[in-house]
Amino acid sequence: APAQAPSAACATGSGTGAGPSGVFANLPSGRVLQMDILSTWGDPHYVGLTGVELFDDQGEPVAFADARAQLRAEPPDINVLPGYGHDPRVVSNLVDGVLRTCDDLHLWLAPFTRGRRHVVWLDMAHERSLSMVRVWNYNKSRIHSFRGARFIELRLDQHLIFRGEINKVAAPPAPARTAPAFCSAAAPAPPS
Repeated sequence: APAQAPSAACATGSGTGAGPSGVFANLPSGRVLQMDILSTWGDPHYVGLTGVELFDDQGEPVAFADARAQLRAEPPDINVLPGYGHDPRVVSNLVDGVLRTCDDLHLWLAPFTRGRRHVVWLDMAHERSLSMVRVWNYNKSRIHSFRGARFIELRLDQHLIFRGEINKVAAPPAPARTAPAFCSAAAPAPPS
């Protein structure tokens, strides 16, 4: 089914020059959330995030029982680079629940190359309707905040549900989060 146009109350995000931006679906349903990271806030070599929170159609957080099996990324993390191999900034950290942090043990960092794919997949284990996705940007330090994701696209089972800009961290440990809400008059508001 084609995505529904967002209502004025739901639309968020900034244009990337690649078409319209904002929320493209009301309470989208699916199993696998795909986040395509299109750009950083200026770092030409690395991209990172602190966390991702998903909320179901009842406003409840979506839990990941086995994050190592349910999350993957391409590229996976900086351990693919020469000189690395045991860096703790891996993709499973994105759903560990520690969000207001600068600690490497709770961050994800991967090589970034303009023009190549940078994707994170989150498998929710079964189909769910989502009311909101909250993305927490890379928060290691003020200088490293440029490694954060800037423009992203979210797809649920390959259907585009959001395209827009993610907030940049101002000064860690200040939160920098963006939360596309997939509104419906019947859905309760997710927790803040």
